[in-house]
Amino acid sequence: MPILPEFPEVEVDVVVGGRPLKEYRDEEEEDAVDDRSCQRCVRYIEAVSGAQFGIRVRYNPHKNKASTLSEFDISLSVDGRENDSGSLSSKNRRFEKVLRGSSVFRKGRWTRELLIFAPLDIVNELPGTALGSRSTPKIDELGEITVRLRRVVLGQKQECTDPKKWNNISMGAIGPIPEKLLKGKAMTYHVQSSPIESKAPGFRERTYPDGKRNYFAVVKYKYRSQDALKSLLVIPRSPTPHDVEDRPVEELNAEEMRQLLRRYKEREQQTEGGGPAIKRETKMKRERKEMNENENEENMESDATRRVKARRSANVGGRALEVIDLT
Repeated sequence: MPILPEFPEVEVDVVVGGRPLKEYRDEEEEDAVDDRSCQRCVRYIEAVSGAQFGIRVRYNPHKNKASTLSEFDISLSVDGRENDSGSLSSKNRRFEKVLRGSSVFRKGRWTRELLIFAPLDIVNELPGTALGSRSTPKIDELGEITVRLRRVVLGQKQECTDPKKWNNISMGAIGPIPEKLLKGKAMTYHVQSSPIESKAPGFRERTYPDGKRNYFAVVKYKYRSQDALKSLLVIPRSPTPHDVEDRPVEELNAEEMRQLLRRYKEREQQTEGGGPAIKRETKMKRERKEMNENENEENMESDATRRVKARRSANVGGRALEVIDLT
């Protein structure tokens, strides 16, 4: 859970089955405050295929007695697409909100589009779905969940009576994505929705005292698979197991002790059986081969010597005579 130094009364996390996911810091992106006094935090989380998740925001004004924050708006975007929103208020005694997905009016009825991690279909060349439109992910923001918080003054709650005015954005599955578009990013998941029937959503009129685009905090979650987190060195890689023979006996469990015992027995059987004999036989064959090679070399030298002795020349009476040595 990111710590917001100026707003310790606000807590944000990603929950699956009511439990918060473990978060990992991004060493390349430190928590900071920008020139608009907006606190920005980046965290990694592990995504599991098929897991339904939500964004939980809690507000405890007792944690900061000097806080001037009484009401604030929550805006959620997923993979670069606007999704869900909500608000918390000490005046209305609303201290917790879980954003689970947007409300969509389709075929004459309202549905809640629950958020689910789903595997990406990554291909080599196929163009895939056009990215960057209002209802499809932006490639630069694919794999990101962004929560924006801003001050707000809330009006009376109303029910949506005109679905045409509602922000109908569905998180449907995206088509195949060419690998080159990912630009080397370690991504294997995206977010899609699973609709369930719902009632018409409610809303409140809002005014923003600091301006509609001025947020006091932005929390970004980069969701990745476990293997991707290991490749990014966000979480440690699985250690290479040491051989049982290299480890102290006191550290071995029962199965490892049995494995070690089997190895020793196999080696004893080889020693008592044909292991050494095979080695001796191989050595004898190698020695015989070397002896044969030496004999062949000696025979070749003897033949050459005899040929030299057999042919000698002599000069008798001015004529060259060939003398054959028969010894």
